[in-house]
Amino acid sequence: MAKKQPDIGVADFENRFKELEKIVERMESRDQTLDTSIKDFENGMDLCTSLQQSLRTAEQKIQILMKRSNAEDLEDYSSDEN
Repeated sequence: MAKKQPDIGVADFENRFKELEKIVERMESRDQTLDTSIKDFENGMDLCTSLQQSLRTAEQKIQILMKRSNAEDLEDYSSDEN
């Protein structure tokens, strides 16, 4: 059986996230003009909105899949192991 290729949406999400990281790095460096910082801030906010929408969509898909598999009674994951 051939290995399934990743969804193009995943690659797009990762690319947008990397771009947001670059914007944050540029803004934190404080080496740019005010106008450039404002443009970067605006682009960063647009990327944040887009990324949040992608995450909401993924969450909805997961909920649908869980309902289909009757897996609604799964416990929440907790990384705190004592």
